[in-house]
Amino acid sequence: MATDIPHVEKRQADRLRVLRAVWEATNGTTSRVARTAPTIQMQLGLSDQELEDACDYLAGGGLIRPKSKINESPGYIAVQLTHRGVREMEESISAPDKPTEHLPPAISVVHIQGDVIGSPIQSGSPGAQQGTTVQDISSEPATEKAPASESKRPHSWRLILLIAVAGLGAAVTAILGISRLYWWSLALVMFAAGAALAAVTFAITEEEEKYRILALWISNALFAALLLTAVIYEFIGPSPARTANVVTNQRVDLSAEAGVSAAKEPVTDIDGQTEGFDTGKAVTATCYSLAGSSVWLYFVTSSGYAGFAPLSDFHYQRGFPAQLPSQC
Repeated sequence: MATDIPHVEKRQADRLRVLRAVWEATNGTTSRVARTAPTIQMQLGLSDQELEDACDYLAGGGLIRPKSKINESPGYIAVQLTHRGVREMEESISAPDKPTEHLPPAISVVHIQGDVIGSPIQSGSPGAQQGTTVQDISSEPATEKAPASESKRPHSWRLILLIAVAGLGAAVTAILGISRLYWWSLALVMFAAGAALAAVTFAITEEEEKYRILALWISNALFAALLLTAVIYEFIGPSPARTANVVTNQRVDLSAEAGVSAAKEPVTDIDGQTEGFDTGKAVTATCYSLAGSSVWLYFVTSSGYAGFAPLSDFHYQRGFPAQLPSQC
């Protein structure tokens, strides 16, 4: 019976080491999934049967729950910690010299590799000597890569989301400003686009498949709604008003060409008098035209003469000249 002791201690050590690896991979939470095969298996140097035996014990004790399992060794592909598993692992770390309900003391775990023949563990007998290598379960080979902490993971996608939404918002603002939509239309489109982008980002970073698929469906629905809204607005949306009222700031003379001063290209009547409007007069613009970076309004006088004047010579209601057609 004494020759079975190393095997028992090896199995106990494997259970503790596997649970500790799962705890580290999930950062001690019950919401994340740890890849047992082949990631943790290779990390700990376990055979298929050793990994399966350890996971069977931990699952039977309610310390882990399988998330992906196959019918052949190693059986357990991915697992999650349970609340009991978190609590027992924390007990083991807090008091490594004491056993827990399902685990041996962490500092007494003997790491046995290969055949136990020739091992320093010996059966008890008079004069027998025993030498063991004792290590803390938290000690792992220096070449192992520590799992990224959970606190760092969310920051990456939040940063990406922030930058993307900012860029998208700037682009949408420019597009909608050119298309002369109202501010509430801009707000709705930015909200929908930001929500769709957030759903896509969540789908990229989420590990659980069911949530990832749900997020992708939500993002597709939002993008489809945005596309449909754009199509509806383009084909059956409201037409801009044909005229708008403005009031002169000063005496305004009309020019025959947008962007050219009335002093150079004046609009004159049959008597050679310059056509224009007096200070404080309310007049009606029918369209506007861009001349470089300046906006010029087009007017038809009561005498039937038409010409342009710069927008800066008038005061007007908020939103003007978005309500005017841009083709004169």
